[in-house]
Amino acid sequence: MAALANALQFSIGLLRHVKRSGAASFKELAGAKERFCIRAAYKHRHDYAYFDDTSLKDEWQREVYVRAQQIAEQYNLRTVYDVGCGSAYKLIKHFGAYETVGFDVPETLAFLRKTYPDRTWKFVPFSDRTTPTADLVI
Repeated sequence: MAALANALQFSIGLLRHVKRSGAASFKELAGAKERFCIRAAYKHRHDYAYFDDTSLKDEWQREVYVRAQQIAEQYNLRTVYDVGCGSAYKLIKHFGAYETVGFDVPETLAFLRKTYPDRTWKFVPFSDRTTPTADLVI
């Protein structure tokens, strides 16, 4: 019964948010939180737009890398993949002693290959259905 009450409370809050912001339809938002941990007001971009984040350091998602490093140490993991690694600052900072592969868009890969030539950098389009293996994926 508590789960039903929580789901109802979430749905009511979501409806109120949609009504206030006019952000997206309820149908578009329904289930996003449960399925992907995406906040209800998130707006998906439909067109490709390159954002140069190669100058960024620890401004965003530092806690993700700190926790991932704890997990890697706890389970003695060796290979780390970072999908959308951006400047790779956090990847190198937290996983410098690990075997790493950074995945990003071609524009960023040129910067990464020049800045960290001893590391592995890849572009893999979402249409590629091969499944690379790693101990930990960020």
